[in-house]
Amino acid sequence: SFVGPVDRLGMAAQAALEHAHFATAHVKAEEQAYKSELLARYRALLAQRYYQLVQYEEAQHRAACAAARPQAVLPPTCLKVPVQSLAGRREMVELPLDATAEVLKCFVEQYFQVPAQSQMLLFRPEGGASTVLEEGMLRDRLPANPSQYTIIVVRKRDVVKRAGSVEDNGSPEVLAAVNKAMGKLQLDPLPPGPDQKVYDAAAAKLWELASQRKLDRQVLGSDVLGHRDLVGLLRSFTTKWCTSWKPVPGSSMAAFLLDGMRDFVRWFRFPGESQQIDRIVESFGMAMAARLRETFPEEDLREAFGYTDQGDLTLANSIYFVLFSVVMLNTDLHNPRTNKKQKMSRAAFVKNTRGGEYPYQEQFLKDVFGIIEKSPIPISDDKPPGGGRRR
Repeated sequence: SFVGPVDRLGMAAQAALEHAHFATAHVKAEEQAYKSELLARYRALLAQRYYQLVQYEEAQHRAACAAARPQAVLPPTCLKVPVQSLAGRREMVELPLDATAEVLKCFVEQYFQVPAQSQMLLFRPEGGASTVLEEGMLRDRLPANPSQYTIIVVRKRDVVKRAGSVEDNGSPEVLAAVNKAMGKLQLDPLPPGPDQKVYDAAAAKLWELASQRKLDRQVLGSDVLGHRDLVGLLRSFTTKWCTSWKPVPGSSMAAFLLDGMRDFVRWFRFPGESQQIDRIVESFGMAMAARLRETFPEEDLREAFGYTDQGDLTLANSIYFVLFSVVMLNTDLHNPRTNKKQKMSRAAFVKNTRGGEYPYQEQFLKDVFGIIEKSPIPISDDKPPGGGRRR
């Protein structure tokens, strides 16, 4: 058919119009898709931020709840029993929770080499009389706090039973060890008696002569107080010192502790063997714990020393650990053979000491470092208390 110019123009216009509509629709579709994609991203970001906020709020809520409720105390996995041998050596024995006296007797036979048929275990509370430890008493009679009692290992021939209790006549081993130490200091031997009475009598004599500067301080420290068979004598001597020591009024907790240590080691030459140092520091820690509790509030002591009185986390043990760090710090800072560039810094001392099981207060440790840095403890000083020449 014939198509004129006008019709061609109309067809072209129609085609252009359809193309324009198609292009516009395509652009709108792309814009809609782009807008939809942006909206989806925005919603995803909002969801992620909301999830983070929810997690943060849940963490804050859990932290607040944990701070509000008391800390859970895990049940003990074993029974820790303090056992003292015939010679006064004290060990912490770990036994099953359902252990009986017979189990403890077998341990004593293997560790202390005392046959079960000839040994007798005495249950001695702090400040109380001794009674015989019978079968089942490990579960029924012993308190939860190990510092409240001690199991004493004695031989049957050395005790006399009276009305359900026992009277300790003293073991020959203890008397022989004490008199041997007295002989090294050129002192007269002591008469037989209960072990504690022998220890107290020897400590009173040693303290009297030490106060008069009539003892060889090196022999007193290494061969007597630091001897592994004379732990009972060491503790009696430490008690004598503790009752006579007069601290400076108004001292801080760190100064109180270090002044006591400084005064204590002036009465004898501090031994060089690590095991002897261990026994002396442990005995000092037990005595100092009582003096600290008499002077400072319990809340302040717990904050400074980080103890809880649960299991072995006691004030005496906390003092023991921090004083071991003090002994090493004292040597490190004031030993002339130590390179100045390698001397321990305040930050290193705080970090190393707080790294154990006792979370000591940081300011307390900084005070300890400052005092030791300015005034060392005379661990290796040969001068006796009050001056004078050492014998």
